[in-house]
Amino acid sequence: MVVSDFNFANISWYDADRCGVIAICTDLAQIELKFINTLNRNFLIQHVSKPTRQRGLNVFHTLDLIICFDNSLSEIEHLNPLGISDHSVLMFRYEWNYERYMSQNIFHLDKAD
Repeated sequence: MVVSDFNFANISWYDADRCGVIAICTDLAQIELKFINTLNRNFLIQHVSKPTRQRGLNVFHTLDLIICFDNSLSEIEHLNPLGISDHSVLMFRYEWNYERYMSQNIFHLDKAD
């Protein structure tokens, strides 16, 4: 999972019914297109669809993104910015399931030749 401020203000994101969020790729810079292609090629899902940055009366932007491999993310909340920041705080729930694996192999490295 990657959570960060990517500063791609020209990318418009919209919900895609349980498949994360899809980008609208018109009039994008080369670096923004490369970013979208990288997400798609690696089967990564971006989950934030609402604007996360607002300053005065300027256009709102979705700059802060949450990217992961699956749909284990839910309940994204946009909270008020901290201090003098103009970025929303994102609070979300991520379900991470794992199995504990116990190896039965014991290596005796001190007896190696």
